[in-house]
Amino acid sequence: MRREFYPRGDKMIDKERKIPYKVMVLEVLLARLSVHYPNRGYIEGELGKAIAGWRGEQAIDYYLTFLPKEKYRILHDLRLEDNEKRFFQIDTILLSKKYHVILEVKNMAGTLFFNNNPQQLVQTLNNEEKAYQCPIMQVERQRLQLQAFLRSLQLPEVPIFVLVVSSHPNTVIKIAPNFKKANQYVIQSAAIPERINTIEANFDEDKLTPKELKKISRTLIKHHQPLKPDYLEKYKIAHSDLLTGVHCPNCRQIPMQRKRGYWYCHSCQHSSKDAHLAAIHNYSVLLGPTITNQQLRNFLHLPSPSVASKILSSLSLKKSGIMKGSYYQLE
Repeated sequence: MRREFYPRGDKMIDKERKIPYKVMVLEVLLARLSVHYPNRGYIEGELGKAIAGWRGEQAIDYYLTFLPKEKYRILHDLRLEDNEKRFFQIDTILLSKKYHVILEVKNMAGTLFFNNNPQQLVQTLNNEEKAYQCPIMQVERQRLQLQAFLRSLQLPEVPIFVLVVSSHPNTVIKIAPNFKKANQYVIQSAAIPERINTIEANFDEDKLTPKELKKISRTLIKHHQPLKPDYLEKYKIAHSDLLTGVHCPNCRQIPMQRKRGYWYCHSCQHSSKDAHLAAIHNYSVLLGPTITNQQLRNFLHLPSPSVASKILSSLSLKKSGIMKGSYYQLE
């Protein structure tokens, strides 16, 4: 498998694409909301759009494997801040010693019409039209911001190319007459290797040393700032709206009952020793990175402080404070 790098602090991690933070949070959130929650349908729609975007980005990975792995460093889901304190996010960027390529991925079904007067993207799906900001304008803005970002850090510059990649296999792409940029930038995901090879053919000599390329890659990762909004606040969800308790890993009913050292589901009679781990993860995602003994008891429906203490001790969490003011760091 080719090496692909993901922003995680100041390290580069050799793994497949991670589940996006938004997808993970919305899945946890929906698991903690009643099926009758008034705004549930909207949140489910938001999750659907987030998953579609993620699948679109995954879809291009196959075609990236056809590129020579020794030539490129590939970064996904990069979020940077420019000199004017404006954030910009890059779906995928290919870094090489000769040039860089920004890929803006769109996983949209139906017919996509790239219009240049006005400059916008119009999607036709199920006989309905919907207009979006033109991704060509978006990716060109990303190029300008990235160029300024690299310049501000006095990093060596190379030409930066941009592509808008349609990753949905059944999309029909239409381009307005004389819209030259769209003809130049917009491609289907299967055309990625061919287009990159065409760009490569225009360069004979390296413009960066291996050390400089590595420095640029590490610098971008170091300055990555993941977006982690408070989704409870965003969707106006009160803490009291969240379902508490431990989900059964077998039937997903809630809550399980804590018995002597294990969890028991009255719905399907399943038992588990570690079903609380997922619930604690849910708590950390939705309610914050720290937890007290009482908060754990309330969220897991535990019978006593001593049971909560045993669970917290078993997790080897960092503890701060003393007595009733103590709390634990959830990783």
